[in-house]
Amino acid sequence: MTRPALIPTETLPIERVEIVNRITVLVEPDKELQALGWQRETTVTQQVLPTQFFMGRQWVVTHDSPTTGQPVEWNWQVELFRDTRYMQRLCLSTRGFANQALLDTLAAVFLHVEPAKPLYATGPMPHGYQVVPPAAPLKAFGGIPNLHYYTAGDEQYLALYAQRYAVNERGIEDASFVNLYEIVQVRLEEDQFLQLVRQALEAAYSTPFY
Repeated sequence: MTRPALIPTETLPIERVEIVNRITVLVEPDKELQALGWQRETTVTQQVLPTQFFMGRQWVVTHDSPTTGQPVEWNWQVELFRDTRYMQRLCLSTRGFANQALLDTLAAVFLHVEPAKPLYATGPMPHGYQVVPPAAPLKAFGGIPNLHYYTAGDEQYLALYAQRYAVNERGIEDASFVNLYEIVQVRLEEDQFLQLVRQALEAAYSTPFY
């Protein structure tokens, strides 16, 4: 069978404006964390990226705008990036995001990603990027990250993250947690960007890597 081409090839300019380095994380504990005795109350902590924190029942990330100093909250207001049909495929890989040119443009915005290494020596592999692990040891850190986009007024942000879901929370080391790798303030043409992202996600259904 002939391998189908990655249909969308259009990209757009994305300007990196500033980097977000510090965040505030609010975690509301779930029943598992409470039962384990690890976290009984809602916690608010200051953290430096990249970082990990418990997922809990709910987590909220805020940070200062790098350009204005005003508070900004990570949010899910952009419909495409909260659509459950797409969230796991919104990643830096053509496995679920079938536009290599746009993927390369997005990867260039971030500071701590590198081309993903093939898992097998033979056979076609999706094109993608993986997170460069930090010097500090963090469990299950790395791999192909998920992509997020959110806005605050006129400001635009792209972020890389992963949510690691526990299979069996028998101990605190098994609790569900979030990896938050990078947040970058950017400048891009939003309507065009969202159109290209949607096209890439829909085209992924016709590739052999989906």
